[in-house]
Amino acid sequence: MRGNSGERPRTFKISGERLRTSGGRDGVFHRLSNGRKVIQSVRYILIYFLLFFGTKTVHANNPESNTIRIVSYNVENLFDYRHDTLKNDFAFLPEGQYRWTKTKFHNKLHKIAQVICNIGDTLLPAIIGLQEVENDSCLYRLCHNHLGSHFFSYAYLHYESPDLRGIDVALLYDTTLFRPLSAYPIPIPFDSTVRPTRDILYAHFLNTSHITQMSEHTPLAGNDRSSFSLHCFVCHFPSQLGGAANTKKRRQQVEQTLINHIDSLLSIDPDAKIIVMGDFNGEPRDCLPPLINLMNSGNNSMYERSETFSTMKYALSNRKHYDTYKFRGIWSCIDQFFVSPSLLYLITDTRVYSPEWLLEKDERYLGYKPFRTFVGPRFNGGYSDHLPIILDIKPSTK
Repeated sequence: MRGNSGERPRTFKISGERLRTSGGRDGVFHRLSNGRKVIQSVRYILIYFLLFFGTKTVHANNPESNTIRIVSYNVENLFDYRHDTLKNDFAFLPEGQYRWTKTKFHNKLHKIAQVICNIGDTLLPAIIGLQEVENDSCLYRLCHNHLGSHFFSYAYLHYESPDLRGIDVALLYDTTLFRPLSAYPIPIPFDSTVRPTRDILYAHFLNTSHITQMSEHTPLAGNDRSSFSLHCFVCHFPSQLGGAANTKKRRQQVEQTLINHIDSLLSIDPDAKIIVMGDFNGEPRDCLPPLINLMNSGNNSMYERSETFSTMKYALSNRKHYDTYKFRGIWSCIDQFFVSPSLLYLITDTRVYSPEWLLEKDERYLGYKPFRTFVGPRFNGGYSDHLPIILDIKPSTK
């Protein structure tokens, strides 16, 4: 455990079943089944209570609470330990720079699952945007071997992108609350002289918690006004390594591609509820008009009169650890949420998740820093070099 707090993170282990695979361009949709053999279920329950008796109980999202929790998390180089012939993943092999083994890989998955379990307290995330995931294999093992509860199941969306290192973005979602109406990757158009970067992942989700008897084949309509739907974009902008001037063109191209798709959605439905989340590798600013950056505690004068926004702004300005990434002793909030105006007044909370066990002492620059997996090539055994961010939404009951 890191820090001085007596609280320890909840941990668990549970398995599921792989049901089906589908999707174009190496797209993947997976779902976990809750049904397991009784003996195996009893085994996990006994282990849970014997090892972690006295900790808080984790519950699935309760539809009656009418609150939807969204999480975005850069998980810092989630690679498996096998070589992908199409990717430059040699550093994350057993004989590579990081000596990445099966044991370290599953330790990493277990820690990510711990974060997801604890970040919800008694309200687990309904939708989770992940950055720096190598492939479907990582996501399948995260869900199948390390993540879940007997009360709900997660599925995930992932597409292979042209990033040379092989790190992609992905979406996990609670199948008891949401079903994707559509999903696809948005490629970033670059000429041949520019290094390719990650695609943007888009998904349109319909909230299905109000449908009492739903099967996998239940017809759903996105234009049903009694339903609550979300348009989600997961991004991982190019870093500014090499200087802002040298990376400006690549970052602007990603930004413009994203804005074009947002404009298209709003031209069809001006009241579309849009969330853009991810690692923007830059300080918060209003760079995606007309969306509002929820992680910007500075000037958002257009919405200053909103009681909800003012409360969130105060919380962001007065939190001990409200940034998500620390570089050379300087904290910055490079992981962010943007939302459309129609969604702003349904938001009840926005914050950075920073329990002390996700932090470690910063011996060089003092204070604390994220408890990361690697420090240079040295295995540090932590969670990630980023802290996750939380967005809570309470859909209107009208």
